[in-house]
Amino acid sequence: ERVHLFSVSSGMRTAAAIIGSALAGLVPLILLADDPAKLVATYRYVAYFGIVGWFASLIPALLLTQTATPIAPRAGSFSPFANVVHADRIWMLTLPEVSVALGAGFVLPLLNVFFKQGLGSPALEIGTTFAAGEAFLVVGSFLAPLVAARFGKVSSVVATRMLSIPFILLLAFSSGAGNLLGSVLSVAGFAYVMRITLMNMAAPVRSAFSMEILDPSERGTQVGLQHAFSGVVTGGAALIGARLMDAGDFQSPFFFMAGAYLISTLLFWRFFRGREREMALVPMGPGAAA
Repeated sequence: ERVHLFSVSSGMRTAAAIIGSALAGLVPLILLADDPAKLVATYRYVAYFGIVGWFASLIPALLLTQTATPIAPRAGSFSPFANVVHADRIWMLTLPEVSVALGAGFVLPLLNVFFKQGLGSPALEIGTTFAAGEAFLVVGSFLAPLVAARFGKVSSVVATRMLSIPFILLLAFSSGAGNLLGSVLSVAGFAYVMRITLMNMAAPVRSAFSMEILDPSERGTQVGLQHAFSGVVTGGAALIGARLMDAGDFQSPFFFMAGAYLISTLLFWRFFRGREREMALVPMGPGAAA
């Protein structure tokens, strides 16, 4: 059930974010665009409503109950690595994701800059493109269980991530390709939607796979290491990408991104190819713990 859990969670979260962004951003702008004072006040109330929403999210969390036997701490439990059972698997799961974070850092924090300054797109078209990407991401999230069931988790992650790389390169050359085809934004928008859909379709499958091959006691350690290292490399890559774009180079960050994604995909394939069933620790199927 894990792939379905993460897929439905990702899809519903993204869909809710689209609805929330539309209600919070577009509706006040449409209704109150001629009255800046009321518009600012409305946005303030929107922020208050968002804070209430964050606290409301605690309600289902508090309703969760412990259904499995709690993990007994091992000797030296004050060490963050005290409960590690499969150190090799932790690093094999972490390294590809750090490489993805490195590649994403070159571009993703700066996509609005690329569309605005690199392609000269107006704000409304940029917002529409980003919204379309999020909408297709919902579709991709719900399709993930079907792809995983048909091809297996490892193959699904590798295939969808590999297929996203050509669209990263298409984004880099979208200005020239768009001029040839008659619409720069159409080419860039199509490439953006396909990249975000294919790349993020793999996320629920990869999350489920990592839970299968790790002992429950070490899952938190793997997630913590992944986020810690990913945050560091994303920040450094974003600084480099910003300097390149500030100098007028809007293509090199995409090349770096595509290279890092390729390395990540090849690492994942090298580490886990043909080992999905061999490495599984928890049986899947009816009655299996999620």
